[in-house]
Amino acid sequence: GHAINVTDNNKTKDIAASLFVHPIKFLTIGGSLYKGKYGPETTKYTRGRYSLGAKYDDGKLLVRTEYVAGQTAAIESDGYYASAAYYVTSKIQPVLKYDYYNPNTKLQKMDNTALTAGVNYWITAKSRVQFNYTLKNFADSAKDDVNYFATQFLISF
Repeated sequence: GHAINVTDNNKTKDIAASLFVHPIKFLTIGGSLYKGKYGPETTKYTRGRYSLGAKYDDGKLLVRTEYVAGQTAAIESDGYYASAAYYVTSKIQPVLKYDYYNPNTKLQKMDNTALTAGVNYWITAKSRVQFNYTLKNFADSAKDDVNYFATQFLISF
């Protein structure tokens, strides 16, 4: 389909691929590519995405970064993030993250950034509480910057 829970409305098939390598024990480097078209047969639009990323995780230190870019019809967008987390104890993990996103690279002042600082408290191996403070900045002067505190409880089974 051309969207989530929407049946396909054209005969074009999309291509998606990912490749990841582990050059050393704790490091993963990889990328993904998506190329396709969406819309009815009479009006198909090109849609493409690609990403490059890396992750280092030795069980104590976790560092992740990813760059993604895409095009939907004539609109090009890109973004990236970098995050780091470190276990101070087996239950306490401070976290830092920086995000950048530009929904339309052809227009000036469309980008926005977010800086998040927080801490994860692991109750069990599959449950934790997250406390995060985020400073979100919009280059568009029509939008006010946003500062917020968020708490989440996560459990998996």
